[in-house]
Amino acid sequence: MTEPEITWVQSPKIPAFRHGMVGGVRAFTLDVVSRPFELHCKLPGPLGSQLIERLPSEEAAYKRAHEKVIEFLQLFNQTSPPSSA
Repeated sequence: MTEPEITWVQSPKIPAFRHGMVGGVRAFTLDVVSRPFELHCKLPGPLGSQLIERLPSEEAAYKRAHEKVIEFLQLFNQTSPPSSA
């Protein structure tokens, strides 16, 4: 499987937000004005919806978003539910 690519685009409605697109899916919203930076993940995690993460830099938010996509794909491709579910 190829590494997923996240394309970051500025929100047309809220200039402070960037949307992280994975293919045609809006997977993330990043608030680039607040400090710390707030990363809103739209992808479900092992327990369903995910919490907002606060990160110290824009670069840290991009890195965390990439980790979240990898985690989602690993969970999506599992043949049985995680033991903690």
